[in-house]
Amino acid sequence: MEYLSTKYGLVTDNDPVTENGQLFLVELILLQDFLGADFRNNQLVLDTQLENSQVQEGLFHRNPDLIDRCASHDNVTSIFAYSFFDQNNVRFEIWKYLLTHFGTYDNTKGKSKQLSRFLPFNLGNFFIWGVCAESNIYLLFLPFYLINLLISSNKPSNDTSGKILNWVELYPHKEHWLCKHLFGYYEKKMKKMYSENYVKELMRIYHGNNSSEFPINKLLGL
Repeated sequence: MEYLSTKYGLVTDNDPVTENGQLFLVELILLQDFLGADFRNNQLVLDTQLENSQVQEGLFHRNPDLIDRCASHDNVTSIFAYSFFDQNNVRFEIWKYLLTHFGTYDNTKGKSKQLSRFLPFNLGNFFIWGVCAESNIYLLFLPFYLINLLISSNKPSNDTSGKILNWVELYPHKEHWLCKHLFGYYEKKMKKMYSENYVKELMRIYHGNNSSEFPINKLLGL
């Protein structure tokens, strides 16, 4: 199976058109950096994908009328994290759009029965997005991010998606004056819940249903 796609990113065995393909590809690239492996080939795939994309009106809306054009919060977060890691300008383009269309992530027209259907966006995300875009207003959103981090890091050990996203968010900023403390808290919680090798364990639990040839599993020897 061909896992790398210039259209979707890193696809999985069960979902060859996954909406989280960019997130999974960013996970792979950051893991390769973390392990000291060569990530240039995967970086080229993601760079090509981003170069062929643009911030469009309505791109971040999540409602039935715009399904073909929407981007999930997780994917947006991974693009921000990668753009900072790669030091490219994509993060600034998205941030500018978000500032001029504040509240643009509109899921109020969705069919969800959860409380989130009334909220246009998760305020906590704007903290890490602002850090990536090097905008000082990120501090306004710190309390909301702290709540998110506390909730995700204290979920049961088999609930790993939010914890992996936290790692994607904080790993590129481990030297940032504030994020390094958040990362320190996060790592302490993860090592206590899993082990010193918590990153591998998180990936094993989340991506374990994929074959051993799935790039993340192959990299980690899963």
